[in-house]
Amino acid sequence: MKWSNCDQCEFKCKVNGDLKKYKANKHGVDVKWFKCDECEYKSKENGTLKQHKANKHGVDVKWRQCDQCDFKYKESASLKWHKAHTH
Repeated sequence: MKWSNCDQCEFKCKVNGDLKKYKANKHGVDVKWFKCDECEYKSKENGTLKQHKANKHGVDVKWRQCDQCDFKYKESASLKWHKAHTH
């Protein structure tokens, strides 16, 4: 197996795509920024930007309704916690 070595530090990994992500996140090499069109926020990953827009600006929010009461949540983990601790 061939290791891919970072040319900026001692990091190494087996998957070349992982090295590219590592260098972008840790060293800012070849970063593609995803910018919020509502504010000054920017992210290195599109999924993180989508989560920001849903949480901060209510864009494309999918609400999860509790099946036992009127509470609703944006994230399934919050609904799961609510059900475990409330019902």
